[in-house]
Formats: sequence, C-alpha cells, structure tokens
Amino acid sequence: MDEWTDQTLKDLAKRLPGYLDQVTLSELRRVLKEQAERIDRAEGELDGRAWSKRNW
Repeated sequence: MDEWTDQTLKDLAKRLPGYLDQVTLSELRRVLKEQAERIDRAEGELDGRAWSKRNW
C-alpha cells in the first residue's frame, strides 16, 4: 500500500467519532498492507520463475 493511502486512512480514522468506523478503517489498512505484501511476493516469484534456467 502506498504511503498516501495509509496516511489518509489513519487521518480519517482519527476524525471519525464512531468506534465501528475506526475499527473498519483499521482493518482496511491491515488488509491493504497484506495484499501489497502478497503482490510483492507473487511478483518476486514470477520474476524468479521467468529467469530460472530449469524452465527454459
């Protein structure tokens, strides 16, 4: 997740008065971070497979 999105969600969570809203935004941040990590790992795996001589 990019820094802008993370900071915007943090700021929004601080401004919202409701607990449920704050928890929802916190979970959204967690899910987006996890997705970014998974995408990064998948890109690394794809790159590794593309350059593997065993697969040529």
